[in-house]
Amino acid sequence: MDPNDYWKALRKSWIVIVALTIVGGLLGIGYTATLADSYRAETSLFVASSTNSNGSDLSQGSTFAQNVVQSYAGLATTSAVLTPVIADLNLNTTPTRLARQITAQTPLNTVFVNISVTDGSAQNATNIANAVARSLRTVAIDLAPTSTTGRSPIAISIVAPALVPQSPAGPNRHLITITAAAIGFALGILYSIGRLLFDTRLRTADDIESISEVPVVGAVRRGSHGRIALRDDPEGAQAEDFRRIGATLRFAGNGRAVRSVTLTAASHGEQGPEVALDLALATSERSLRVLVIDADLRAPSLDHLTAEGAGFGLTDVLDGAASLVDATRPWADGVDLLVAGSGHSNPHFALGSTAMAQLVQTATAAYDFVIVQAASVLDFADALTLSHLTDGTLVTVRSQTTNRRQLHEGLAALDGVKASVIGIVLTEARLDGRRNSTSGSRSLTPATSAASAPSVGR
Repeated sequence: MDPNDYWKALRKSWIVIVALTIVGGLLGIGYTATLADSYRAETSLFVASSTNSNGSDLSQGSTFAQNVVQSYAGLATTSAVLTPVIADLNLNTTPTRLARQITAQTPLNTVFVNISVTDGSAQNATNIANAVARSLRTVAIDLAPTSTTGRSPIAISIVAPALVPQSPAGPNRHLITITAAAIGFALGILYSIGRLLFDTRLRTADDIESISEVPVVGAVRRGSHGRIALRDDPEGAQAEDFRRIGATLRFAGNGRAVRSVTLTAASHGEQGPEVALDLALATSERSLRVLVIDADLRAPSLDHLTAEGAGFGLTDVLDGAASLVDATRPWADGVDLLVAGSGHSNPHFALGSTAMAQLVQTATAAYDFVIVQAASVLDFADALTLSHLTDGTLVTVRSQTTNRRQLHEGLAALDGVKASVIGIVLTEARLDGRRNSTSGSRSLTPATSAASAPSVGR
């Protein structure tokens, strides 16, 4: 896959990406609404030497202050400092829990101890910060060793008493909301990429051409199941899709006119019979005589789809019980049908027989265009046999149903028997407006000038 594939995946899923981003933002707003405001009060202590009698004592006290100031930052959250604070302020807590509200830091190469206290009450935060500073000063002086004169070598001063904060320090609601929205956006991106990587269903002509060198001769937009577009809505967009495919298909045989095709599906359950009939009607509009043969002897459907009654069919012709002329029946202007007929004990043998080859040869001579409707190439080997009896094979792919593996295996099976696959038809496609989405580099375009095959009557 190239970067363009990922960009297309993102564009296809833009609604999901936007929706997840909005949901993430709303969840962030909802979460911040449950959070209480917190206030931060700060105070600073200055640690210095208290010796001023001579240079030696001054140097000793200054060095001592530099060495121990880091220890005082750690001392601020010990029970020795916090127990007197709890007692002084009559707090309902323990030194361990109170320590979680306190942060003490010493800036590099300084003798300052900065104490920060966070609490849900601005006044409480201020009171605790000042009480911790006083308690730390007392405990630190008590713990410090005395000099030769009996005095403590350090002096601790509160140089910046804590003031009552005027605005909350947290939570940062804007940051939380933006972070939640960003998480939703990221999930949307992951969804679209995951869908591209793990959802292997084929949706567009580009999807097909990304895994196959076989050209997409056309795409047919969605329609009702069992509906024959050129019969039920001849002026509709779906009918135009079939006309475009019919014009393209007739001259898709590498410069030679295609007079007969085997139509098979890449997966089970595709609308092969409907496609065969619509292609026949589209072809007959050019004053050509078309025959559609239902060669799906395992699950015949043309007789039900066209409401044709009982009579001779393909199996009767193959068994010698009827001739091709007797078995074919007119269905529409310029279109005749040869239904499957009665059941056959060995369909694959019947379709691979000499009688079947002669039947297709005779039909091709009698009609301008012959469509042989076969079972799915993945379900049975019938299409592999029939593909050698016609000028080429046309494979139908149902959008959002057929996956890459099915198409790959179907084309591989046809390639294994050296079948000539002249194109792929994408059905149930989602097309924008009246534009047919088969403009890829390998898609075929209708020939503008070519001699049509002569019409031979029966």
